[in-house]
Amino acid sequence: MGLLLITPAVTHWIGKYFASVIGFFGATVAANQHFMGWKKISAGSFEFKDNLLVDPFILSAFALTGIIGLTYLAVTAAKLPAKTV
Repeated sequence: MGLLLITPAVTHWIGKYFASVIGFFGATVAANQHFMGWKKISAGSFEFKDNLLVDPFILSAFALTGIIGLTYLAVTAAKLPAKTV
């Protein structure tokens, strides 16, 4: 997604379609991982890892936020007018 955003392809409908598909798949994986953590919370067996930087629950929340944000940026990208000197 990040590589797509730095190319001009993101303003074309194919680039937007590609970003939407990849974003949807990525958000699905991140949401499944995140809600497995909520399942553990509901069951009463949830514990944070000693090192919070590698905790799957927190990482999946950040991944979900990032994927949705990048997908939004890609879908709403518009062509900028050419600069005139």
